[in-house]
Amino acid sequence: MSSLRLAWLGSLWILALAPACQSKGVGPSPTGTQAEGKQVEGKQAGAAMSQAVSAADAAPEVSAAGSPEPGSAEPPAEPDKALGAHLADPRWYRKTMFGEGAKVLDTKRSQADDQGRFSSLIRFELSDMTVEACADHLEQKVAGEVSNVQREVQADGRIQLEGSTDRYSLTFICGEAKGKTIAYVSYQWT
Repeated sequence: MSSLRLAWLGSLWILALAPACQSKGVGPSPTGTQAEGKQVEGKQAGAAMSQAVSAADAAPEVSAAGSPEPGSAEPPAEPDKALGAHLADPRWYRKTMFGEGAKVLDTKRSQADDQGRFSSLIRFELSDMTVEACADHLEQKVAGEVSNVQREVQADGRIQLEGSTDRYSLTFICGEAKGKTIAYVSYQWT
């Protein structure tokens, strides 16, 4: 877990425990309806803390530069724009998208622009997959989310796939280098 997330969670624990401590007799002692109100506040703070921890666990890892690590944790089922989840990696964009036979060569994420948008890439080595199978696999991975994928075979045998949604555009390239299939998987927020 990143240090930024740990600091954030630590702050939430303090905020959640303060009303609960007051209702248990720690700190100033409220009386009558004030005490009942403090107990309700404590329960509400505990519920809010539980939801915040769940949201933090579902959010992508954040690097020291402040942008999520590429291909990290699963995004929440329903994006919550207030929490920035609308910029969580697409569901298909994972380091595990090719299964156990794939080796991740590198991952990169650009700096966010003025609107908080960035581009991301993962490069894979696929020793047990042909260039054609690589392109087919990637096309199938995004089929439910990106319906307009265009395939182009380059003169050198590489296959390039491009497509877009209303939120991002993608570029995939499958090619051969030193007898191994290499996959370049990238998307950019629009």
